[in-house]
Amino acid sequence: DLKRQVQDEIRQRELSERDVSTHSTQVRELRAENGRLREELGRTKVEADNAKSRLETIENERRAAEEQRAKEQKIGGLESGQPVFMQSLRRFGAVSKNERGIVLTLPETYWSATRASSFAPTADPKLSSLGELLANNADYKVVIEAHTDDRGTAEELISLTEQRARLLADRLTGFGVTDGRIEIKPMGATLPIAPNTTNANRAKNRRVNLILVPNI
Repeated sequence: DLKRQVQDEIRQRELSERDVSTHSTQVRELRAENGRLREELGRTKVEADNAKSRLETIENERRAAEEQRAKEQKIGGLESGQPVFMQSLRRFGAVSKNERGIVLTLPETYWSATRASSFAPTADPKLSSLGELLANNADYKVVIEAHTDDRGTAEELISLTEQRARLLADRLTGFGVTDGRIEIKPMGATLPIAPNTTNANRAKNRRVNLILVPNI
């Protein structure tokens, strides 16, 4: 009996050791499998992130291409319509074109006097028609640059040109040109186009330019 008990204990111990060994093996295998799964999950996440990034890049390129096509179409439409638009502007003053856009120069006769910041009564019909024309051509920003001659202090001249530019802007908005399209620039006597040595030259320097810039 004692011998059998010893044998049974040895057998139980061997079984327990085998179970422990088996369990340890299973734990190692499970840990290894978990490691592989984590690595695979990491690769999958990286691949997903890369795919998302590629899709975003493609979408951004598509959007940029569409915006560029729309911009080119808009430019083409503006350029094709500019001759007619410029001809329509000539009844309001001298019209030219430079790198900034179309330039409409209003004559001094729009103002009630040389140093006045009020319009002459005869200017009202033209201002109304000009406002309507600009309101109907909303693809242009309107930069109002007011200039004068050098008779007066710098502060007085800036004040005069600011009053004129602001008055003109207010009149144009009253005829439907939105505020967001208009920018005023009171220039005083800082940019003469002729020496202020004669009455004729000073008259040339007293001017208001409307620079019509394509709103692309």
